[in-house]
Amino acid sequence: MVFTRKGTDTATGQTAKREHADGDKAAKRSKAKGGMAMAKKETASATTTKKEKPHMPSQRQMSKKGYGPGETMFGIRFTHPDKVMFPKAKLTKANLAQYYLDIGNFIMPYLNDRPLTIVRGIRGATDERQFVQRHPPAGLHPTMKHGKIKQKDGRTLEYMYAEEAMALVAAVQMDTVEFHAWQAKFQSPNHPDQLVFDLDPGEGVTFSTLVEVARAMRKVLEDEFHLKSFIMLTGSVGLHIVCPLHPPEKTFDVTHDFAKGVAYFLEVAKPSIVTAKPGKPSRIGKVFIDYIRNSYNQTSIVPYSTRARPEAPVATPVDWSELDSIKAPNQFTTKTVLERVRSASFKDPWKGFGAVHQHIPQDWRDTMSKLLSSAPGSSSSSAH
Repeated sequence: MVFTRKGTDTATGQTAKREHADGDKAAKRSKAKGGMAMAKKETASATTTKKEKPHMPSQRQMSKKGYGPGETMFGIRFTHPDKVMFPKAKLTKANLAQYYLDIGNFIMPYLNDRPLTIVRGIRGATDERQFVQRHPPAGLHPTMKHGKIKQKDGRTLEYMYAEEAMALVAAVQMDTVEFHAWQAKFQSPNHPDQLVFDLDPGEGVTFSTLVEVARAMRKVLEDEFHLKSFIMLTGSVGLHIVCPLHPPEKTFDVTHDFAKGVAYFLEVAKPSIVTAKPGKPSRIGKVFIDYIRNSYNQTSIVPYSTRARPEAPVATPVDWSELDSIKAPNQFTTKTVLERVRSASFKDPWKGFGAVHQHIPQDWRDTMSKLLSSAPGSSSSSAH
């Protein structure tokens, strides 16, 4: 099932409920008919496909005009390589594919073996008819894997996942402009191995206020729950705070309820600048903490993915100490992020992310109750 950015099923005309493929309004909610309720016992099986050795074109080949509609590039049939996908960056479809090969060592650890949702735009980042695709389309190149995940109602649905950067090139061939991933691995779809808090600024919120809220959340996570967190510029308008969870949690109920508790505590602690309520009126002048990313079958933007904006901005992991010098969440583009990671002075701010061993404390509700009881305006509050 495929939904347009306006939330309409292209096959049936059915209107879908709204979803943020992340909290920056990068995509819309695309639930299959009948709903995808939280599953308690999911099983997954991946198809086995033959890998092809990629052909790496030279920069001269990349910029050469006159490729035919079915020309082979990157070892696959790659159509319309000269089509401009990001107009302000003058980034073509072939340039975009090359970006994902170049950034492959950095992006793959964060999407490897995770069910993916892709945002596609036939006319690129400015295409008003962009659509969100959760399930593999016909003609998908075998470098992009896919397999079945069993749903609570007994159905099995196909999802895509990647094991190598060439899979991202195959997705670009289908005019993919963004990659979003689950908070769980394909083989264990109901066991989240990371927490994601999406900090989405409302109208009138400055970047400095956004950073203030992010730092307040970091302090709560580390001081009260002993959770190490990492920060990322989303490439759109917000920030993501991510906590790796190893070993993974037992269910999404755990991560969802904990994330909701943290979001509402910060709303109580900083009522003038934070809200945990999604409605637009409550978000004016405040930072909305979107905790819904931590539900089953929900996604968030993948680190180092491009965003569907004309300048080709990139979701970029940064160090907490860098926030003082950063001007905006969309500061880095495909060009500048590659310059950043290739710099001799570059130190990966998320180094060790996958080696962090931590979990949500079993007594987190007790801790949250104590925090709320001591917070300003807490007399009428609860841990929700």
